[in-house]
Amino acid sequence: MNNLINKTATMQALVLCDLGKLKVREVPKPQVDSNEILLRTSAVGLCGSDFHIFSGEH
Repeated sequence: MNNLINKTATMQALVLCDLGKLKVREVPKPQVDSNEILLRTSAVGLCGSDFHIFSGEH
């Protein structure tokens, strides 16, 4: 599995570009130390406070 994760130097990320504006961008993969791991995410959930931050209410 490590070989699959380390094959590319970039990954896709959902980036908050401005209030109310999200974009999927190709970004550099974070570097991890020997005592850390990098996980591949297949699904995420958002809570109510995430939407307040997204809209600039927070």
